[in-house]
Amino acid sequence: REPRNTIQCRMSGLDGVVHALRNSYFGEGRWSTGTVQCSLTGATLDRDSCHIDHAPPITFERIVLEFVARSGLALEIVPITHGADDQVHTRITDPALVAAFRTHHAAVARLIPIRREINLAQSSQHRLSRSDA
Repeated sequence: REPRNTIQCRMSGLDGVVHALRNSYFGEGRWSTGTVQCSLTGATLDRDSCHIDHAPPITFERIVLEFVARSGLALEIVPITHGADDQVHTRITDPALVAAFRTHHAAVARLIPIRREINLAQSSQHRLSRSDA
């Protein structure tokens, strides 16, 4: 289980946004043949080599922190799931909070296609330290 004070918890409903964007690039279904260029390298990406991520400097963590601050919340008290079956990431359990976050995210996020290996290699660079929060 992830600690409550991490800013890596996922807000419910954003997975659909990412899947819709991927499908807009590659088409529906696992065997689609579309391609897209990596926003960082210009390399041609297929569905298997592409990740969708937030364009720095407005990373997912920064979006979450800004939302929490504007909402007058503290990450430690945001209601999240605990150890559900097949759960990879914690999820926010308050539907009104999820809806408000989706609206905020849609207004500020810029999602980009990026080569999977680059995204995985740089993901830790985009995590905010407590002093940044």
